[in-house]
Amino acid sequence: MQDVKSDFVTHNSAHIVAEVTPFEKLLGICAFRVEYYDTNQSGIIHQSLELDFKINQYSDFDGPAVIYLSNLETNTTYKAKVYLDVYEDYQKIERTWESEEIVFTTKSVEVYTDHRDGNAYQVARIGDRIWFLENLRYQVEDESWDVKGMSQDFEKYGLLYTYEGARDAVPDGWRIPSEDDWNDLRQAVGLETTDNQYLGSGVVGKLMEPGKRHWDRGRFSTNETGFSAIPAGVYIPADYNLADVQTGVFEGFGIRACFYSSIEYPDDTSRIYLYQIDDYSFQRLNMPKELAFSVRCVKDVE
Repeated sequence: MQDVKSDFVTHNSAHIVAEVTPFEKLLGICAFRVEYYDTNQSGIIHQSLELDFKINQYSDFDGPAVIYLSNLETNTTYKAKVYLDVYEDYQKIERTWESEEIVFTTKSVEVYTDHRDGNAYQVARIGDRIWFLENLRYQVEDESWDVKGMSQDFEKYGLLYTYEGARDAVPDGWRIPSEDDWNDLRQAVGLETTDNQYLGSGVVGKLMEPGKRHWDRGRFSTNETGFSAIPAGVYIPADYNLADVQTGVFEGFGIRACFYSSIEYPDDTSRIYLYQIDDYSFQRLNMPKELAFSVRCVKDVE
């Protein structure tokens, strides 16, 4: 390995990039991993996902190895090393190479604390707005749900809300994003406001948490805006009444992130526009208000 460096460092994520030598391409199946630690807690060593980036001698791979780190602490200095493990018949053998140690520091962001329940959210300016960098977590009785019932992941995924629940959940001084707000975010990552289909993960990836810790797919995401979209999907409540639709189920978990807008569908006020992010698209869709989606709050720059 050579030329190991950090790239796309945000408040909670980073890429570790290592140039792959011709010799390493001939070794067999090679897996790159990173061991890293917070310099303030040097006894605690973290590791990237096993087999997070791998190549083999039959692939046409030509480029650097990119290992994705997420769930990092804000405004924190980390030290990291890249390790190259060689596998035979998918079993790791003893040959392991390691890089020189590199150092990087995550960005600092502001924190907003919701006085109603004490939940704290990281927030930052993207484009011309101040955005929540996390999904809203304020509970609204009968109008909000833990993602897939996983209360242990409440902090990461937030809650899924009906539209009425979302309106009740947004704290004072913030709002559900309007169409203008979403368009400003799209422009901040280089999209035209009319772009609504497959855009390439290199563009949409600027808004996505990197790697596959939460995304089923997630290659090439950089999260360089810090928006940190994660795929909480959608919940179809048990009392939702529509023929041929299974109710009381979660859909799209691990695949898509769906966020409310405040704009009603013009031909049917029972439907609302939302914005969906997945590997290759940033689309505006219209959905029934009774379904449950994620909420990101926004406000104007003061």
